[in-house]
Amino acid sequence: MSSKMTKQEKQDWLDLCSYIKLQILEYSKEMKFPKELALRLKGLSDGKFIANKYIPAQAKYDFKTILITCKICRPKIVSYLKNNQTKIKNESHKINLILMFVEKEINDVYIRLRENSISQEKIQDIDMKNQTNLGAEYQSKTKQENKRLENLW
Repeated sequence: MSSKMTKQEKQDWLDLCSYIKLQILEYSKEMKFPKELALRLKGLSDGKFIANKYIPAQAKYDFKTILITCKICRPKIVSYLKNNQTKIKNESHKINLILMFVEKEINDVYIRLRENSISQEKIQDIDMKNQTNLGAEYQSKTKQENKRLENLW
């Protein structure tokens, strides 16, 4: 992952971190965001277990895709965490469990988002093609008038 992020990528990153912290981990705003979770999320964006500059990227997911995947997985994650509180050893274990759910779903979410994007592009193309004919007016092919209809008035 490049060290320079665009303004949109930074916002997506902040949205992702905030969502996981508040909605999945259910931490308060005053609590610190776990560094290990940040490394795991950055690693996930490159298709790796954890962010590491020595291991080549195996995939490329943007933070918005990861966020959508987290939102889709949230009910399963929260339910699992609440029902297995005694089995979860520590924060690191909890982070690994969360990312396990996300990693299982991320490829499906990525494919659905890509298909949606392709569909939207096709719709845009169709709209543009239809708009090129807006100025056309109906013109009769013949100049003849139907004399039978004149007597009706």
